[in-house]
Amino acid sequence: MTVPVAVGSYGLYPWFKEHGIDKVQPDDLERLTRLSPYGKVFCVEGIEGDWIYISYGDERFRVAPSLFETVHAPRFHLNQRIRINGKSGDVNGTVVGVQWHWKQERPYYTLQIGNRVSSKQFWEEDLNEFVGQAGTPS
Repeated sequence: MTVPVAVGSYGLYPWFKEHGIDKVQPDDLERLTRLSPYGKVFCVEGIEGDWIYISYGDERFRVAPSLFETVHAPRFHLNQRIRINGKSGDVNGTVVGVQWHWKQERPYYTLQIGNRVSSKQFWEEDLNEFVGQAGTPS
């Protein structure tokens, strides 16, 4: 059963050039190819005619909905500040990648900690929202 694509839903767009360049708006083709969309979790931002608008962080693409696979919304999003569970002291980071683990059927995250991108993959249970000094999320 195919789940209809809805604005605000999340999913995967496992596109390769072999699927056909007609699946991507020509103006977006080079940027999507450079991003390498396979395994990344996208948000649907709009639907217009035969195209859906998907985003990954600040990047937005117009693609055919036929390859889109809906998944549950990730708990954390690109550019979000987070706190790493179980670390002594204040170890915070920023989400720089939201990918999908096909076998476990759940998202995992790539973090920038300080000036370095961590090579470790983090699961949702490894992380919490970063709360600023005033007790509000930053």
